[in-house]
Amino acid sequence: RVVRASGDAQDIGEVVEVFDLPQGYVMEVARKGGKSVLLPFDEHTVTEVDSDQRIIRVDPVEGLLD
Repeated sequence: RVVRASGDAQDIGEVVEVFDLPQGYVMEVARKGGKSVLLPFDEHTVTEVDSDQRIIRVDPVEGLLD
């Protein structure tokens, strides 16, 4: 499960795939409503990985989730 790190920890979706690209890792996150979003898995976007609770907290660049 992927949630926003700031504010109300809004649920973004579930990771369905991880791509290993030349620019780095990118997660495909399935959002409710059927659309997916690609999020970079890097220190600028991912703020915490809680493997016990299976939660990835992210702080995406403004507009990335629109």
